[in-house]
Amino acid sequence: MTCKYSIIIPTYNRELLLCRAVESIFKNSSTDVEVIVVNDGSADSYENFLKEFSHKINYVHLDASLGVSAARNVGIQSSESNWVVFLDDDDYLAEDFFVNLDRCIEDKPDIDVFWSDVSVLKKSIAGTLMLDAICFPGSSAGADHLKKAFLTIGISYGVCMRRKVFSRVGCFDTAFNVGEDLDLFIRILDNGLSISPTAKMGVFKDELREDRLSCHYARYSEGQIYERLFLKHKLFFESNPSLYNDLLGWSLQIHVKHGNMTSIAETLLNY
Repeated sequence: MTCKYSIIIPTYNRELLLCRAVESIFKNSSTDVEVIVVNDGSADSYENFLKEFSHKINYVHLDASLGVSAARNVGIQSSESNWVVFLDDDDYLAEDFFVNLDRCIEDKPDIDVFWSDVSVLKKSIAGTLMLDAICFPGSSAGADHLKKAFLTIGISYGVCMRRKVFSRVGCFDTAFNVGEDLDLFIRILDNGLSISPTAKMGVFKDELREDRLSCHYARYSEGQIYERLFLKHKLFFESNPSLYNDLLGWSLQIHVKHGNMTSIAETLLNY
């Protein structure tokens, strides 16, 4: 029997955090869910996790680490639902996540991709812990504003999309070790698919951990991620100059932050 939602969680050496992530799914009221955990070749055994959850989830263990993009793609290929949701192993869902998502899907039946507001645990400038809510306006904000907002999020922002989206635009590009979600989002926009925020808090994120991929912005600079995206999606950015300018600004900020003067010069010269 096909479920309504497939929740895909890639994991790598984070057994305890993964337990919290999966528990947050089962604390939700929806039972129309399949949970797919893809272990990306972890050295950890995940023995305790499997004792507790193996009978409730679809667990895939890769023999070697292929990277988060490949792990998510395995999850997509294993899914059987109409909608696919992505969750990182060190994040967790709000207890009303699926209630809000059900309501959005019912109210907006033509939407292909939804994403949620998120609450981020991080340190303030003074060094104290704080929760920072990142909220997005409703779909009434206008198409251009929504597109700009969409390209600022990550796949772990409670992103939920129709499974058929991947047949249209493809899965994650494994050539990108970071920025793979931005590449996917650009393809979604380029194919004219419809997007909408839920305008509800959906995910709690812990930005204090230094092993988060999204925290290593040096990788964006060293790997010239934005510049590679500009080249890959040249026609899209030529048709959307405001989106191009926004991402160009981000690229320059990251290069400046990490003192990558060569990339700054190349970016200003070529883009």
